[in-house]
Amino acid sequence: MKGQGIHYQVELVPETLHLGPVLPYDTSAVQWIEIRNPMEQAIEVVSQDFDRQYVEEEEILKRLDHFNAAQPEPLYLPLRAPGGEFWPSLRE
Repeated sequence: MKGQGIHYQVELVPETLHLGPVLPYDTSAVQWIEIRNPMEQAIEVVSQDFDRQYVEEEEILKRLDHFNAAQPEPLYLPLRAPGGEFWPSLRE
């Protein structure tokens, strides 16, 4: 058997940020960062803190027997396109 993997990558510009001390609820402490995709393959960036769909889908995955067993088994699923639908068979 032979296969080839894809190493996904993103570029952050600037690479580092230094914000310094900030008082709670201070709206003047803002810095911008740009996320670039240097690849031809589309990617999707999600925020675990603000993306309700991501949180719901993670909860579904946590309920699967594959991950809760003493010896977790791999779960092989087709690649999901960025912005694509969650696997309907798992949502049930």
